[in-house]
Formats: sequence, C-alpha cells, structure tokens
Amino acid sequence: MIIYSDVCPTTYSILRQEQPFDPGFDIAYRSPPHVDSYSPGDGNQSIPSAASTGIGDTSSSRGTKRKAAMVDVMDAQFDKLTTKLDAFTDYFGRGNDLTQRLSDIVERQVVAIERRNDLLNEQINVMRQTSTVQYSESDIWEMLVRMNLPDEQIMVQCYDWLCNNPSYVRRLFGLPPHLRLNQLLKLMGASG
Repeated sequence: MIIYSDVCPTTYSILRQEQPFDPGFDIAYRSPPHVDSYSPGDGNQSIPSAASTGIGDTSSSRGTKRKAAMVDVMDAQFDKLTTKLDAFTDYFGRGNDLTQRLSDIVERQVVAIERRNDLLNEQINVMRQTSTVQYSESDIWEMLVRMNLPDEQIMVQCYDWLCNNPSYVRRLFGLPPHLRLNQLLKLMGASG
C-alpha cells in the first residue's frame, strides 16, 4: 500500500483502500508468445528473439515471472491512483464552482451595501441643505417690531398667531422685510 504522508486527511481517506488489493484481473504470469516470423517481402527469416533461444538470458524464467507480475501490480496500482486523482480533481472542481458562486453572492451584497450607503449620503446631504432654521419667539417679536406695526395689540395677535403656526414663520423670514407685513396679513386672513 502507498502511504500518503503529505496529503490531507480527506484526500488520504479518498485514496486509501479499505479492502484487500484486487487488481480486477488475473495477475498470474503468462509468457508472451515468441513467434519466429517469416517476412514474405525480403525472403529472409527474422532473427529469433533472445528469450526464445536462451542466448544471452541472464535471468531465470522465475525472476522474469516475478518481475512481470510486479509490473502488472504496479500498473494496477497506478490505474487506481489515477482514478482516485481524477475523482479528487473533480471534487476540487466542484469546490471551485461553489467558491465562485459564493464570491458572486458576496460581490452582489457589497454592491447593494454601497448603493445603500450612497442613498444614505444623498439623504444626509439633502437634509443638510434643507435644514430647518428654528426661529425663537424673540426672533418673531424682533421681526414684528421691525415691521413698525402701529398698534401693540395687533402686534400681540400677530405674535400669538405666528407662534402657533411655525411653518408661516419660515415663509415670512424668507421674504424681504418690506413685503412681510402684507404677507402676514394675508396669511392671517386666509386662516380665519
């Protein structure tokens, strides 16, 4: 069995074999056929192989059988390893797809958060630009004094009405001083 010491535990469990080794085919050695062939084109007989003649044979037939069986076993192990590595690669490919989908989701969330922040900043800017100025009662009284109203009782009535209707106060302060008195009388007359 091959030991994968540098592989993570998940990978090791994928590659590890729990069952005894079974290459999936018969591993008994079968000697390849040694055929002396005749080449019809040139009229010469081919030279017999060294294995069939016994000339130059330095290893016993038993050692050759062992080597061939070992090669078959190694080929089978290599095929299994290749299969497991292919499965492992597919597994990581699916992980990469999932990572990409998660990355896309996070990117959309970041864009949504940025849009929300932009909207909030716009609202804050609008609020700053349209901030309401709060006029105090003393500001209202000073404005009425500058209007030079002839009767103090009319000044008090105007003062009470403006204190009860603050939105009209802003409208009056927005006008030039010479137009304020006429507008105040119109507003008071219209409201009854």
